[in-house]
Amino acid sequence: MNERGVRPLFPVLVALLLTAPWLTVAATGLTPDLVATVALSGTSILGTAFLLAWAAETAEKDVSRSFAIAVLAVLAVAPEYAVDALYAWEAGIAPATTASREAADLAVANMTGANRILIGIGWSGIVLFTIARTKRVRDRNVEHVDGFLADRVHLDRELSLEIVFLFVATVYAFFIPITGSIAIHDMVVLVGLYGVYILAAIRTPPTEEEYVGVPAYLQSFRKPYRISTVIALFVFSGATILIAVEPFAHGLEALGLQYGIQPFLMI
Repeated sequence: MNERGVRPLFPVLVALLLTAPWLTVAATGLTPDLVATVALSGTSILGTAFLLAWAAETAEKDVSRSFAIAVLAVLAVAPEYAVDALYAWEAGIAPATTASREAADLAVANMTGANRILIGIGWSGIVLFTIARTKRVRDRNVEHVDGFLADRVHLDRELSLEIVFLFVATVYAFFIPITGSIAIHDMVVLVGLYGVYILAAIRTPPTEEEYVGVPAYLQSFRKPYRISTVIALFVFSGATILIAVEPFAHGLEALGLQYGIQPFLMI
């Protein structure tokens, strides 16, 4: 079946089906047991992650890749960092209390764990997969060098904007541990950097990219339908995350305690 058939919509249907059980639980007021709560809310968040990624890639048809990456950077980690935002919010409700300190510790646990997985496994895994793939398929962005794991992946020049802002933010991040806390001025600097990046990305013209699967199919829609579809996916995914994140996070805590695992390690 060609790309304009219904076949590319099958993954979308699967992602929607992943969100359906927990949305049904939330709508009907049912109270499943602890394991079912974690499993259903967790799979719901997983489904939204796919929907968000497809929506952001589809949006690249109408906006620059830099701007789409900026949006995707926020939305793709939204399911993971929604848990962190929940604990940060709970930590600020009643400062200087035991519950507040525990929530702050869990926010740190979630953030550090997420970044370890992203940097330690995610990014390095992509590089190693790309290098391994070029053993069978030639890739102009990979330079073969003699030696064990010596091959190099060259980044596109179009990514220079992202690299510059990521470098500045990374350099600033090294100074945060020196102060021993994350303060308002840190938020102002980092969010301000992101805002400036958004403004620069908006000015970048859209680039023609080859897409396959779901993004390619959605990009084939006429512009009004395409934009409506992207917005609908964003809104649906955001609402689903809000509904699922609290029972998922608190369910993980309780599930770990049942088996003698501290909430810090579970989160």
